[in-house]
Amino acid sequence: FESKLDKRALLKLSIIFAIEGLFQPQFFVLCLILYLLASFWFHRKEPFNLNHYLLSTFALGILLILLSAFWLQGFIQTSIFTEISPSHAEFFSPKLTQGVPAIAKILSMNGFWREAAYTTTYNTLPLPIWYTLLAILIILALIGYFTTKDTKAKFFYSAWWISLLLAAGISHPYSKPLFDFLFNNIPLFSGFRDSHKFVAILALSYSYLCYQ
Repeated sequence: FESKLDKRALLKLSIIFAIEGLFQPQFFVLCLILYLLASFWFHRKEPFNLNHYLLSTFALGILLILLSAFWLQGFIQTSIFTEISPSHAEFFSPKLTQGVPAIAKILSMNGFWREAAYTTTYNTLPLPIWYTLLAILIILALIGYFTTKDTKAKFFYSAWWISLLLAAGISHPYSKPLFDFLFNNIPLFSGFRDSHKFVAILALSYSYLCYQ
């Protein structure tokens, strides 16, 4: 966006997206979410040219399809999406365990559906210490946001809230209606039946805001 979406920037961006998709298709979608959010915070700083933005985004889409055609065609042809039901979202959603609410787990970047099979900080540390460390993490992120007027901080702060809302999924009454709507109406969104994957954006936001 600093280069006003010139050809070189679009090519770099499409290559990065394609590489992310090779690791996991969901990461490909996360990159698209970040692109749309970045469009709001960074592209709007300049005199907004809707035609240029739409043309650049269309060109980016074409490049993404060309670079990712190999795995996209196989991914789209699979029947897995038609087999995913709301019961899957319930099974894979973050849960209340050991007295730790799902939203607290998401804020601490825990809450994945197989966490019982792993050693996590909240089940090894005394809970008062764990909550204290979580509070420090959140406070550092808030300090990083409120002590700078950098537009990048606003971008990551917005990404933090959006990822928190989506990662909580159906486990919280505030986020459940939105997640249910997206799950039932947006094509391929059911691939995020384990809503914890959105924590990737949360971790990215923490890393920038706390660094600030």
